[in-house]
Amino acid sequence: SFSEPLLHMFNKNGHTVRERLGGLWDQLSEGRRTVLLLGDSLGDAAMADGLNIPVVCRIGFLNDTDFQRQAQRLPHYTAAFDALVLGDGPMDFINHLLTSNGS
Repeated sequence: SFSEPLLHMFNKNGHTVRERLGGLWDQLSEGRRTVLLLGDSLGDAAMADGLNIPVVCRIGFLNDTDFQRQAQRLPHYTAAFDALVLGDGPMDFINHLLTSNGS
């Protein structure tokens, strides 16, 4: 069975997280200043909205492997995300972000 409220692509955002976790979110996020957001649709770029975290690094996956479709969608993805992984690209960039310690 499903628990209410149902989490789906149109309400997966920080407002929903805060609502569902209540005070636990405040404990989990205490002292954190950065969110690493990963998404593969344009709507995913807004998933951190409502988290009240000052820095959000949005990384998008433009999974389309057809060059023409990718080229058509690229301007929208570059506007919504800070960085992109194209096609079936590797996770090297993201792994570097996670292990670089800011250097």
